[in-house]
Amino acid sequence: TSDTLVSFHAGANDVIRPKYNPEITLPEYAKAVRELAAELKKYGAQLMLFTVQESAASNTKTGVIWNQRFKDFNKQVRELAAETGAILNEANDGRYPNDIRFLAFDRLHLNPEGHYRVAQGVLENLGLPFDPGYKIPLPPAPKENPIKKKIVNALWIATFVIPWIIRRLRGKSSGDGRRGRFQIIASFCHNYARNKRLPSSVVEHPPCKRKVVSSILTGGSIKLAYESHNPAGLSWAREFDSREKVSEG
Repeated sequence: TSDTLVSFHAGANDVIRPKYNPEITLPEYAKAVRELAAELKKYGAQLMLFTVQESAASNTKTGVIWNQRFKDFNKQVRELAAETGAILNEANDGRYPNDIRFLAFDRLHLNPEGHYRVAQGVLENLGLPFDPGYKIPLPPAPKENPIKKKIVNALWIATFVIPWIIRRLRGKSSGDGRRGRFQIIASFCHNYARNKRLPSSVVEHPPCKRKVVSSILTGGSIKLAYESHNPAGLSWAREFDSREKVSEG
């Protein structure tokens, strides 16, 4: 239906792989977007695509590779958004401050504050109420204790880098055996209302009849996009996002 939003954020994991091949990944991404857009058009649903920040440190080999790969990737995302009429959530237009403090301990995925800011950008793109403060950079970070920094780096290497190397040697991926959160079309409000996680004012509110077809944004991002339509307030959504995951069954 016309009030259905499908967010599609894919391909980035392939882009950062050591054996990344743009001649395979980019055509596959384009094919998926075009097929999804064509299917959604039958129902009048809206598609949203996402670019990736190209702001890695340019004084390192890894940073140079990151920026160049995602420059090409993002170029295609923008072209596909224009071609299919998708809403584009642009990560490089200056709205999102580039700060490592928005990343989780793995230094790759967003932490709760990072997700919150992306969610606000999504709400702005949708023309819905949003918190303009998401564009404001964090205060300067205090000088880090060098000993603490070395300990944190050592923990990060032991927790993420070494297991990653072992998986590569074994031909395994961190995504092996994982299943999508929503295996079928799921009603956001219906599932959580059944677990008594939503106030009645939210469940009864008309916009809660929207469907989640594909939620690529994790944590509170898609929840915030829904929540903004109802009278519960953003403070409830942020509180809800910090709770444990409940069953969708």
